[in-house]
Amino acid sequence: RLPPVVAQALAGAPCTLSVGKACRLRLEPCGPLVAVSLASRQHKQALAPRELSAAMLYAQGRSHKDIAATLGLTPATVRTYLRTAYAALGVSNKLELVAALRHQ
Repeated sequence: RLPPVVAQALAGAPCTLSVGKACRLRLEPCGPLVAVSLASRQHKQALAPRELSAAMLYAQGRSHKDIAATLGLTPATVRTYLRTAYAALGVSNKLELVAALRHQ
């Protein structure tokens, strides 16, 4: 279950919300899903939330068509997000992508 403050903030996504003194969460809509990531003032994410969502699903073995249906995108857009993710993470194949996402 999500903490009540996070569940209430989902309706206002995209947004950043503070949970306690040290934790900031970034909520981004991704089709019917919502990406929840730790927000940081000092460190910018290497991937945009939609790119990260597509890359995570692809790393789990999902096809371009499945990812497109899940995120409400076209397969061509998914391919573009994956191409951008590969470039941003400096990887050239799915195994390297999986390893890079673990350190994300």
